[in-house]
Amino acid sequence: MKSALFLSIFFTTAHAEPWKHITEADGLPTMMVQFIERHGDDMWVGTLDGLAVFRDGMPKKVVEGQAAWDIQPIGKRRYWAGTMRGVLLLEADKSTPSFEGYSVGSLQSFGEKSVLACAEKQNAITLIQYKDGDWQPITRFKRQSVTDLFKTRDGKVWALIETDGIVVADPAQDPAKWTHHLKGINVRSFCEDKKGRIWCGTFSKGIMELTDGEWKRHLPREEAAITTIKEDNKGHLWAATNANGLWQYDGAEWKNHLKDEGTINFLESAGGNIYVSSQTVPALRMWDGKKWQTILDIPGQFRAVVLGPGGKLWAGNTITGLYVQP
Repeated sequence: MKSALFLSIFFTTAHAEPWKHITEADGLPTMMVQFIERHGDDMWVGTLDGLAVFRDGMPKKVVEGQAAWDIQPIGKRRYWAGTMRGVLLLEADKSTPSFEGYSVGSLQSFGEKSVLACAEKQNAITLIQYKDGDWQPITRFKRQSVTDLFKTRDGKVWALIETDGIVVADPAQDPAKWTHHLKGINVRSFCEDKKGRIWCGTFSKGIMELTDGEWKRHLPREEAAITTIKEDNKGHLWAATNANGLWQYDGAEWKNHLKDEGTINFLESAGGNIYVSSQTVPALRMWDGKKWQTILDIPGQFRAVVLGPGGKLWAGNTITGLYVQP
């Protein structure tokens, strides 16, 4: 018998139970999922045609008719949402637009009452800040393209600069004094591990590790782009490339996985486990410690795997929608 909310049509290879498949008929704005984030017990799903929040398993459309790229909580059920038409302040049943005319992507809280965001217009991406009741561009980044933001446990935000390294945004400092690392290097990915070390994946220069103020280079012969870096529950690092599969680092040596598959489209750590999808094998797979295990064998590119309430995985696909473990 079909559930009123979910249509269960796909099965995992690893489990007998079917996944719950959520589509537009169930309240998803569109099947083209871009991100999934968990805040408390709420699951937020951004798509190319809107934003939905799932509370107690029930979806509610919050934004419709435009792509949603990110969401940032700023209080009890108050959020900033980055969309293709600007930033939306979401509170109760009200949505208030601002910084219209820009496509706003990555959002990160900054200090006690501020938020940073990447804003794009006419192929130029700048860094903007919400402070004192208004969004304003940060002058320092007027001639630089800020492509992504990452927050570390010390409250600092790292701003990735297109083809020119990464800048540490410190809320205690004036932007002119923010430290610029790896100048002239095309940084493509970022990770802070459990020990507080910073790892940056680059294009053609391998992986850079920052420990005690010093940068150390790993994988010096890797000429592909390191597109994503994640850490598993054993403290091992995993690095996805756009040509040579996947790298695993146990603290002593690097081991290559899935090299014959070339581009790794997706790499995520959820619940301490590592999940991948490649250009050659688009199915969602999990590393079980010895081999890759297929858990969702469906077409399309995955964009997110998140551990939701009850320890259930939520997986978002760019073509076929949303899947939730039973």
